[in-house]
Amino acid sequence: MAGQTHHTMTTTQTPSDTLRVLLMATTFPRWEDDTMPKFIHDLSKELETQSVDVFVLAPHYPGAERKETMSGVTVYRYPYFFPFKYQKVALQGHGGIIPSLKQSPIAMLQLPLLIASLTIHTLWIYHTERIDWSCCKAV
Repeated sequence: MAGQTHHTMTTTQTPSDTLRVLLMATTFPRWEDDTMPKFIHDLSKELETQSVDVFVLAPHYPGAERKETMSGVTVYRYPYFFPFKYQKVALQGHGGIIPSLKQSPIAMLQLPLLIASLTIHTLWIYHTERIDWSCCKAV
């Protein structure tokens, strides 16, 4: 259809033609060999093998790097409360954000801060890393 852009990699494309995507997750391994669920990490590694530049944005966890490369994937972790050790929404509860919110009144108060920080960091990474907006779709 007219106006649609399809991204397929060919052997003649230059690095600037590479599709650049941002995956946003509420759960992501904090470091290599972490016990946190790693389905987004697995997906990002698979996309990298398909010649896609993948960037991941996930909540920060105390002790984890704010920016690092894991298995060829650039990972950004955004803080949402200071000091970091008091972040209670993501990665703190057993089973994800909903249990964390039920377990901690502080987590409920921090939720708007997590959303605001996620929004700010998403816009910053989109601009800084030149994320391909045309590939964005709800899944």
